[in-house]
Amino acid sequence: MHNPNAGAVFVGIDVGARELAVALQTDDQLEPVRTFANTASGHQQLRRYLRRDQQPVRVCVEASGNYSLDLCLALHAMEGVELSVINPRLARRFAESLGTRSKTDPVDARVLCLYAQRMPPVAWQPPSPASLHLRSITRAVEALTHMLVQERARHHAAEASAALPRLVATELKRHQRYLEQRIQRLRREAVRIISTDADLARRFRLLTNHAGGR
Repeated sequence: MHNPNAGAVFVGIDVGARELAVALQTDDQLEPVRTFANTASGHQQLRRYLRRDQQPVRVCVEASGNYSLDLCLALHAMEGVELSVINPRLARRFAESLGTRSKTDPVDARVLCLYAQRMPPVAWQPPSPASLHLRSITRAVEALTHMLVQERARHHAAEASAALPRLVATELKRHQRYLEQRIQRLRREAVRIISTDADLARRFRLLTNHAGGR
């Protein structure tokens, strides 16, 4: 009997903040789980590992927000790779159907590999360029805001010192204003991006209306 999965490679990837656990199966042979860094260089190593035999690859990843997006973008760009990104709730239900996981256990790479093999794939669609641009700006604003909070705390502590030279106090205050200006510039750019993308604008209106109704 013909096996439609013959020659295909099935992969499950458990995504962590710093590490990817990868289970790979070919022709009913499950390889030992391998790990890769969840970084750009780690993603490159993973891409080479998946396509080493130039066979079609079906990958299943559990959605995990910012931890998985860069990985999914890298995999989506590969030829010969079919990527599904599934809801964590769906992944847990599948794991429970196998009798291998409790409700509170994380879904691991081997379970996701079995999902890729047994369940019909749903091709992942990447976010729009506008969404990715907005994501980058949001990350930058978060980083600068963290820096600003640190600078304000440093300035407050310095002001309590009678030995603080006036020049140092002036420079600390100037740096705070610089950070504030950068944050405001990025926020204006975020608003501009939202206003030029219908889907982002709709989601932004829903979010602000919900917040205003509280």
